[in-house]
Amino acid sequence: NTADMKLFSTLPIPDSTKPIVPFGVLGVYFDIHSNKLYASSVAGSTRDEENGVIYCIDPVTGKVIEELKGHDAMSLFVGGFTGEKRLYFGSARTSEIFSIELSKNGSFKGDVKTETTLEQLGPRGDDKARRIRFDKIGYMNITGVEFNFSLAANSEVAESHYQFGYNQDEKKWVFMNVK
Repeated sequence: NTADMKLFSTLPIPDSTKPIVPFGVLGVYFDIHSNKLYASSVAGSTRDEENGVIYCIDPVTGKVIEELKGHDAMSLFVGGFTGEKRLYFGSARTSEIFSIELSKNGSFKGDVKTETTLEQLGPRGDDKARRIRFDKIGYMNITGVEFNFSLAANSEVAESHYQFGYNQDEKKWVFMNVK
């Protein structure tokens, strides 16, 4: 109504006495079912230390409800295809895709689990997951990009589209194809 832009939420600031990665929030996802906003930040990480945090935020108040520390995540997605509601996230440091179970209200539950990897797949073999989504059939579709925490601007962003299917018997994601 007023066209005034205001700061919605202030995420906790990491220790500013050590040199930090020059990035902040890399991933954001809103889960309509639990009415929670998830944001990932690598602001406290260094070249050698993974100190990123995934925040669970109340979208009404902007307050941080919960933190999952120790993960530099670039992409976030909430899905429930495997029988559990899980927050899937792609590492900004490696090609792995991880997840953590979520309670019905969207809180983190249990331990972080490695779901799959993009390593040795696609034209570059070391893509990071920029985007994770499930399609109507239940395939996990991942957009992978080259990412190495560089501030250099690429005129052409190289990306590949990976597809994984879930093997119910083995309880794991299986690589299907890449485009």
